[in-house]
Amino acid sequence: MTGKEILAKYPITNTKWAYSHLSLTVSNIVYDGYYYCWLNNIVTGLITTDPWYRAFKDYVPISDDDMSTLYHTTVEGNPVLLLMYKKKYV
Repeated sequence: MTGKEILAKYPITNTKWAYSHLSLTVSNIVYDGYYYCWLNNIVTGLITTDPWYRAFKDYVPISDDDMSTLYHTTVEGNPVLLLMYKKKYV
């Protein structure tokens, strides 16, 4: 499934996340679209969830030196990229 097909079949239920139609290549995997959020909008205590309210099992806080972090998950066995930005700049 492409990123657009995943978005159509499984719409974002966690509105803290948004979908970008841009493609990104990470570790030689091409993601046709990806999901992103701002860290201050998504983390509450120790609970961090993806666009479908599934909890992250491997959440590690973003260090002060990093502006973002990547998470990989799957939907029906298809790779999905989640990009979490540390700060929202206006």
